[in-house]
Amino acid sequence: MLTTILSLSLVIIVGLLALSIYFNIKHAMIILEIQDSIEKCLDILDLEYSKMNEIINTPVFFDSVEVRHVINQIKRSYDSLLIVANTLTSTVSENKNTKNTGELQ
Repeated sequence: MLTTILSLSLVIIVGLLALSIYFNIKHAMIILEIQDSIEKCLDILDLEYSKMNEIINTPVFFDSVEVRHVINQIKRSYDSLLIVANTLTSTVSENKNTKNTGELQ
């Protein structure tokens, strides 16, 4: 009787373990896909940021209000790209720093 109960408990525990492993792997794959997508987005943002930097540093010879307005809008977009990239990378940097600090202790 006792061996039957222990065997049944073992089967249930192994089944739950298998279920847990399945969901852990499933969620890990989702996280890795999201990480790859974020890295691609950051690469695109970096490319656009460098292009916008070139545009901003180009001198403007036409002193129109509309042209100045467009340049100011490009500068604001330039700054917002930097904020977005910093926001996305700050959590990654904080996690790496936390892991490195934990390893040193």
